[in-house]
Amino acid sequence: MLTLGTVRLPRLAAYLESKGTSEAHRYRRLQRFFVGLELDLKWVVTFVMACLPEGKHWLILDRTNWKWGKTDLNILMVAVLVGPLAIPLLWEVLPHGGSSSQKDRQDLLERLFDIATVGRTVS
Repeated sequence: MLTLGTVRLPRLAAYLESKGTSEAHRYRRLQRFFVGLELDLKWVVTFVMACLPEGKHWLILDRTNWKWGKTDLNILMVAVLVGPLAIPLLWEVLPHGGSSSQKDRQDLLERLFDIATVGRTVS
């Protein structure tokens, strides 16, 4: 996904190597894999952070708002910057339009720090 710069299944299916299977077959396999998949965000955050190279990293806090039909989607997200890529770690769908509050931002960062410090001692 990082090489392709996309998470669209048709493009991923074309990129996967699998002997003797058509692109359509690989696409269907991807669809079946993702149906009902539930990722534990604590596991995802822990995994991503474990894969980061040693050193300091920038966290990015951003809010975006778009329309899905007549519905407003207002998402507050925290991501880690890795080279030119921002990898989302946690997000919160806000129940209102407009900007996020200081409390919304603090709550999201506290969730991240709670996950990131599990099993680590802070000195």
